[in-house]
This record gives sequence, structure tokens and C-alpha cells, in this order.
Amino acid sequence: MKRRQLIALVAVVVGLTVLSILDPWEPRYEGRKLSDWLAEGGHAFECDNPTRLAALRTYPKQSVARLVGRLRDQPWSGWSALEKRYPNVAYFSVRAHLMHWSEIHDLMLLGELATNAIPDLERVSLFDAHPWNRIEAEAALAVISRKPLTNYFAAFTNARTEMVFERAAHMLASLGTNAAPAIPALVASLTNRFEPVWKSEVIMALGRIGREPDVCVPAIIPFLAPANDYSARVTAALALGRFPKRADSESALRSALTDSDSWVQRTARSSLSELERKSQSSTP
Repeated sequence: MKRRQLIALVAVVVGLTVLSILDPWEPRYEGRKLSDWLAEGGHAFECDNPTRLAALRTYPKQSVARLVGRLRDQPWSGWSALEKRYPNVAYFSVRAHLMHWSEIHDLMLLGELATNAIPDLERVSLFDAHPWNRIEAEAALAVISRKPLTNYFAAFTNARTEMVFERAAHMLASLGTNAAPAIPALVASLTNRFEPVWKSEVIMALGRIGREPDVCVPAIIPFLAPANDYSARVTAALALGRFPKRADSESALRSALTDSDSWVQRTARSSLSELERKSQSSTP
């Protein structure tokens, strides 16, 4: 009898050990694993989900460790060789450059809780091969280190060339809600002399800030018009879903459902669903 009990006990211990290896324990928030919450950070707007952010802030050490681990991932060297050999094949180019903006944005949202990530963010801001990764990392470092942001606002306001304008706008977009004081300058820039294609980052910034809908939404809607560049239309459709539901934004997005580009259509449909979700969640 004792032998059977011992065998049963050993079997249980072995089973639990195997289970812990195959499916190791990890923190949970509202019944979901931390890794599941982290996996939802595929897009900047999704990263800002309040419930998701609460999950990351509940377990800051584990969140930062996982995000930094992903930040250190490097693409297979063969992709770079293939990119050089076949420069016109976009797939190889995408694979050769890992876009870490999702991880970087999450670290920025964690703020001072992510101070352990500063060395890795400094490395990315200085040496990463992709300029957008470098900008995102610079923005994250500014927020985590609590640096004054006025210089970034001034750089945008004083931009005189398209490239400088786009880069400065991307920096404000990377700062997210921290760039709320720049809303008047961002909105005013949508009517400046630069072509709409250069204003996608401005629209993205307004969407990622997500404040002052009475000012921002009417300024964004005109960029859904078919005469605008494809990137401006997609970004406008995406940004409108970031604000609360309004009659004017809903009407503009419904019109975009017949856009000539299927991606604009899909983005408009997704934003309409997001507006409806927000409307229902805000209803008592």
C-alpha cells in the first residue's frame, strides 16, 4: 500500500514538474497571463488600453524584464544579406529590421517604473539601424527620466523642411499623452504649406494623444477625403477611432468604407467598431 502511495506521489511530482516546464507559472491580471497582455501591444493605439496598462503596472519588474528581453532580440543576419541581394523585395527589408516601437512605447507608458530599461533604451536611441526605433527610444527616455519636453515642442514648431517636420511630429506621436500641450501647434500645422503625405505623423500624434476631440476631430476629418495621400487617409481613419464617438467622425468613417483602397476601408471599419465599443462602455 505504501509503495503504491509513494509511486502515486512521485508521479504527481513528476507531472507538476513537467507542467511547470511546459507551462511555467506567471503573474495574472483579471484572469489573463501577463504575457497575453504584453502580446496585445501590436499597435500604438492598442498599447494605451487602460486595462492592459494596469496589468503591466501591477507587475512592473516582470513587465520590464520581458520588454527589455524583446528589445534585445536581433534579426537573423541572413535577412540583411537577402535585403542587399534583392533590394526591391519588401519582405526581406521588413525582416532585416526589427521594429521595436511597441516594446519601447510600453516602457514609456510604465514611466519611472521602467528605469531599469534605460541602458537598453539608450543603446537603441544611439545605435539602432531604424530611425523610427531611435526616435521612439529617445521619447521613452525623456518620459522615464522626467526630462523637460519643451525642446521637442519647439523643434516641431520651428521645423522648416519636410523631413525635419516629419521627424519632429513623429517624436510628438511617440510621446503620446505627454505631448498634449502641443495640440494647438499640431492642429495648426495641418493647414501649413507641406503636402498631406508629410502630415500623417501629425495625425498620428493627435490620435495617440487622444485629447480635445472638439478641436482635433474636425481637423482630422478632411484627411479622409479621396484626394489625399493613401497614408494620410489610413492614419486619419485610425486616429478618429482613438477619440470618443461623435456624429461627424462616425459619418466620415462610414464614407471611408467605400474608399478606393481596401486598407482604408478596413481601418475605417475597425475604428467604427472601436467607437461603438466606447459608446456602449460609457453608457450606464
